[in-house]
Amino acid sequence: MIQDNLKIKLNRGTDVLIKAAAIGAAVVSLGAAYTFFLSYIYKPKIEVVEVDFAVGKARIKILGIFPQIIEIVGETIYSIAGDWGVRLGSVNIEGTSKYNRIELVRKNMVVEYLYKPKA
Repeated sequence: MIQDNLKIKLNRGTDVLIKAAAIGAAVVSLGAAYTFFLSYIYKPKIEVVEVDFAVGKARIKILGIFPQIIEIVGETIYSIAGDWGVRLGSVNIEGTSKYNRIELVRKNMVVEYLYKPKA
């Protein structure tokens, strides 16, 4: 008897607010899932197209849904997705830097050497 009188009546403004909050929560959860995927599951697939260590340039192809070719110059880290990047690695020989490899990096740490010339 008393419980029948306690029904909540929602007006139109409150109904719209609840729907907007639900849509916002869904968008935020999709963003969190994508960030989790990039941070813990995803590892980019990269193919080296051409390399010129004397000049300090390389062209790589990032494989995926939309493959793209990127030109790398110097030791700058080129961001791919999330924490992942690519750079030319160098070694200091007699006071001068010599490029000698292409590195796949994650959070500025080398994960894999993509290309190293045969010695």
